[in-house]
Amino acid sequence: MKKALLLLVLLIVACGGSSEETVVEDTTTTTTIQDTTTTTIPPAPTVDFNIVEIYNTKLVLELCSDATEIDTTSEPCLKQYRDNLENVFSYAENLETYITELNTYLEYYPSEMTEEYKTLFQFIDNEYQRVPEIYRLVIDKYFKRFGGVPVINEISINEDVWNNCSVNYKVAKSENLKSGYVEYTNSFGDKIILDLVKTDFISNSYGGQFIPSKVLVTNYLDEEFELEINNSIKLINIKHWNPIIKSISATTDNDSLKIKFEFIDGYKKFQKLWLNFIRKGLYPSELHTTFSRNELLYGNSEVFIATNNSVYYELDLNRNYYADVQPSQEPFRLSYLEFYSSRQGERSNIIEIEYSGDNIYLNTTNFYGCNGESSIASFEKNFKNEVNLDNYFKQVLNTQFKINN
Repeated sequence: MKKALLLLVLLIVACGGSSEETVVEDTTTTTTIQDTTTTTIPPAPTVDFNIVEIYNTKLVLELCSDATEIDTTSEPCLKQYRDNLENVFSYAENLETYITELNTYLEYYPSEMTEEYKTLFQFIDNEYQRVPEIYRLVIDKYFKRFGGVPVINEISINEDVWNNCSVNYKVAKSENLKSGYVEYTNSFGDKIILDLVKTDFISNSYGGQFIPSKVLVTNYLDEEFELEINNSIKLINIKHWNPIIKSISATTDNDSLKIKFEFIDGYKKFQKLWLNFIRKGLYPSELHTTFSRNELLYGNSEVFIATNNSVYYELDLNRNYYADVQPSQEPFRLSYLEFYSSRQGERSNIIEIEYSGDNIYLNTTNFYGCNGESSIASFEKNFKNEVNLDNYFKQVLNTQFKINN
């Protein structure tokens, strides 16, 4: 410092050119430099979700009003409660990592503790820490109420059931039954299906007594069970107006044609059956054969089994019946049949048969009425090829017989 001042003085002297003597006073003072460096605080840890908002949305706003009443709330509400708890609980691992980092941060920088952080810590300590426990409780309750084997207590049908009419019913069942059905079968193999979660069905069968043959149910865990059939599931008796032919078979030999057919009486009793046979070829002709109920019961016929209002008959037709038919090697085949009820001249079923190569076509006319006898109308069902023929006329349709007078 002194050297600098000396140089400064010499410089002044040289530049000033004065011959006068100059006196320099040493006015040097000591200067102290103050350190003004400040510490920079890093940003706090963050997450890309707001657990408080998620909690309030999933477990408050979105839930049914009675969702937390887990013993009585409905299945959809309890399921939503379970699923939403699972959603909130799914953030636990990431939330734990975040809270650990945030605690560490605030230990280093306590001045950064805000009201928002205090609220978050209170939420974690109170509401959120109860989520795992509630979640397990709700899962157990859902499994207990809506898992396991469903039970059918009763199926109630409080009205007459008529064929091809709507049937209303009620099913008293356990709350864990999500879906299922009862399959009913009559003595002819016809089936109807009763859906256990619906309240009506169309009895589009011809009719008869239907006995429960299979019960299949599913719970809300989508576990499937086949139940044993007990007294809680009763048979269904489907009424029908007209008598119904269920099967016809025929066998032939050199002397006779044996026809066996099966029918169920309806509100209108069976009276007679009209069979029409056609022979094509060299000597085309038709045969019309009529069997009345009296003939069947008291004539040359034999009842060999009777059950559930179903009767089987077998008749032998002597070939002398065809004495007026010209001899031919061409066979006769069944063309159509008409089924008459107890009212004279009133046809109940008309089955027309068409042969086309190997294909067989049936047009069946039946009758139904849902609001008393005055509502009776007819409807047709068509069967193509070999579809469903086993329960109808497959054997007789494929049978041909010859007349050789």
